[in-house]
Amino acid sequence: MKHTITNLNLIKLNDDEFGAVIYRIFTDMEAFSPDLITDPILTAYLDRLNAQSHVYLNSTSPIRQHALTETIVATNKTRNTAIRQLRQIIQLASESVETDEQESGETLMMLLKPYDNIRHKSYSAKSFAIDNLLEHFSESKYTPLVSKLNIDRYVTRLQAINDEFKQYFDRRMGDMAKKEHVDVRALRAQLADLYREVMIYVQAMANATDHEQYVKMKFIINAGRKNFANLLARRKGLKASAKAKKDASLIAVDESQQQ
Repeated sequence: MKHTITNLNLIKLNDDEFGAVIYRIFTDMEAFSPDLITDPILTAYLDRLNAQSHVYLNSTSPIRQHALTETIVATNKTRNTAIRQLRQIIQLASESVETDEQESGETLMMLLKPYDNIRHKSYSAKSFAIDNLLEHFSESKYTPLVSKLNIDRYVTRLQAINDEFKQYFDRRMGDMAKKEHVDVRALRAQLADLYREVMIYVQAMANATDHEQYVKMKFIINAGRKNFANLLARRKGLKASAKAKKDASLIAVDESQQQ
């Protein structure tokens, strides 16, 4: 089996989304396979990627003095409440005396498990995590359970408040972009180069050895990349076509080379 990295045009992502693509690698590793990597070379690569991504994310952090900061803080608290209420109602269902409710609640609690610490994540990471969670709720596997437990309104509320938060946050990021320092662009280019090296190494080793750590790492990487590829497709008002997926090359991603 030939292992490939999902196609993603990094250039089309804003700074926040670009950082989230990389951030997700580490959150997914922590949630699903914390002890996955044994290869010292890949470990070194990931350590560098993690450190460099933190420098990059810090360089793009919005200033506290911005007029929207207080609104963003307040809206973030509201979405934390929405997350907590959704979790609580599902937890109650998982303890129901009704078998159907209990099974549905337990299944959804398993879905929520990787998001236990979501309220403590950074703004951008939390926005991405909520989008990812909501996307799961819309899958055919889970929509009947959501309806069965009558929690549609809690899911809808979380979607609405997260969308509202992102509007405020993106507006502030847009204001900051107008004052962008050249170092931010340089840091992004450097991080993109390192990220590309990691992608190439993981794909090459997965194809060369078919070892579990590389195959699973490829899966973790592709999960995030597919999510953002879909986001870009939705942003254009188009769905990713079967042909685009078929034509995806080695790391076609790295259309970032065009920067």
